[in-house]
Amino acid sequence: MLEKLLTTYEPLSIYDNDLDSRWFYITRYFSTYFRQYRHDYHVHQEIEVQYVTKGQCIMHLKDDELTLHESDYIFIDSMVPHYTSVDKGDFCHILNFEAGLTEQSNFIRLASLSDSESFRNFRKTGLPAYMCRDEDNIFRNGIFGLHRLLQQDAPSIEIDMQLSLLFLEMSRQFFNTRKKRSGGVPRYIRSAIDFIAQNFDQEISADDVAAAVDVSKFHLQREFRKATNMTIVDMINHYRIKKAKSLLETSTFSIIDIAHEVGLNSRQYFTDLFTKTTGYTPMQYRKNWGQDFRAEAPGYIDINHIDIQAPFEHHLNSQVQTVTIQLNEDACKEIHNTSRAGLLIKRVDENGNPVAGATFELRRGSGEVLMREVSDLNGIIFRGYFAADTYVVEEIKAPEGYLLADNPIQSRYISNADDNKDFTLTFVSKQAHR
Repeated sequence: MLEKLLTTYEPLSIYDNDLDSRWFYITRYFSTYFRQYRHDYHVHQEIEVQYVTKGQCIMHLKDDELTLHESDYIFIDSMVPHYTSVDKGDFCHILNFEAGLTEQSNFIRLASLSDSESFRNFRKTGLPAYMCRDEDNIFRNGIFGLHRLLQQDAPSIEIDMQLSLLFLEMSRQFFNTRKKRSGGVPRYIRSAIDFIAQNFDQEISADDVAAAVDVSKFHLQREFRKATNMTIVDMINHYRIKKAKSLLETSTFSIIDIAHEVGLNSRQYFTDLFTKTTGYTPMQYRKNWGQDFRAEAPGYIDINHIDIQAPFEHHLNSQVQTVTIQLNEDACKEIHNTSRAGLLIKRVDENGNPVAGATFELRRGSGEVLMREVSDLNGIIFRGYFAADTYVVEEIKAPEGYLLADNPIQSRYISNADDNKDFTLTFVSKQAHR
């Protein structure tokens, strides 16, 4: 599927000067919360911005992996393969929007922002993706504002103005971040990180770290945050929680013993810190990911619901299976998942040409709304993959200059027998002036 999309879609990059006369239109936006999550590599013609408001996630690119923490965000250009994951025990809340480039804007164009030096220079970089730190939450407030305008179906000029402010702020923050990084990380900051990594399981504080690297605490705290986007205490706790997760997964230590192992004397403080960081209490984490049958041998073990989250595009396998444990032998059991059916929504004119800008709503047969999205420049919305149910697709807003589709409401029943299939629903309408 990825290779097909890479050859089907034409890149519409923000860096292409031939597109100066175009401007963005939002094709998708959402606010969502993930626990132990993994998407699959995918591409789309639109640019994408993903902002982490809580927790952390990993953005996987072709040649890189970037960990995004709270107040980090990433820009991804058109047709750049990527996917998001959240490690087990972690959680992540994100704000997201995707935007295509259209020639139909009456108000603002890419060239309109050329007076901004940072935006001009940003468009010269040609980076397929980059990550920024939103230290003052300016960009976060801007995305919240964009989401609010979209939810209120605000006039296009208001949405375009908000987008222009977001891209100007993004380019400004990008060069500020690059400027800070270009100076390199001072040796005493690296020494401070090494000291924390070696001593986090002791009762250490910012004073101890500063004394170890022979720098004043106030200067170290300020420069440490600039260099790492974390406070000294945050870094200490990062190592403590990482070690605590490992012990909860692989040991039978009590909670208070694990607290002591990571340098904390209070079970309550450790529990509060762990819960705030991971979204789970230590007991909940152990229940979900601890190795409950670690010491069982020889004998028989029933594996039930070990597959707690299916791979992307697949069904969950909840089959109970039995594995035999022999002395001095490793046991292995394969879990098989079947692919789900996919749904392609296509918007065309009466001649079969693709039409962008149609708004569709996807619902379950029960009436539950699953999404609202806008067709891209190829007239397509691809949404999958689905469990057995009836799905209803309705065109709720026609593109500018077009009538609603002749058959604006279509449905499709997807059964378990439809696994490994893709279905297309095509919507056709005439131009309004005819």
